[in-house]
Amino acid sequence: MILLCIGGFLGAVLRYYVQQALPKKGAATMTVNVVGSFFIGMALVLPLTTTMYQLFVIGFLGAFTTFSTFMLDALQLQKNDKRRAILYILATLISSYIAVLMGYKIGRIL
Repeated sequence: MILLCIGGFLGAVLRYYVQQALPKKGAATMTVNVVGSFFIGMALVLPLTTTMYQLFVIGFLGAFTTFSTFMLDALQLQKNDKRRAILYILATLISSYIAVLMGYKIGRIL
């Protein structure tokens, strides 16, 4: 349980720094979700122990990625530009899916 907390803490802190580095609405959220999807794809095939899985996948990536912020960003974009909101949703979902597939395929090679 403590490793899950440590992973969650580190993931949340890194997400905060990405948010500071990419202040444009939606850019940070999309970035963390796509990067997180890539690493979750890799985690599916890497021989992680239960401890490493809890630390990295559940803790770190669980706190690093964020679906709720993704939806909030989409809602806020929709207020000003419905087309941009739809593009943001589609781009995030498609990019995240491609990233998880790439991570899975690369993980199988390793």
